[in-house]
Amino acid sequence: MTKEVQITFDCADPAGLAAFWAKVLGYQVQPPPDGFDS
Repeated sequence: MTKEVQITFDCADPAGLAAFWAKVLGYQVQPPPDGFDS
């Protein structure tokens, strides 16, 4: 039997949420590619 789980994070501060998860997971956020703001 296959189980599917979907999770949605809604937030007022996406950059803050990304920084939080990057720190928790030990990930370094990469800069956006040329021509993109985020």
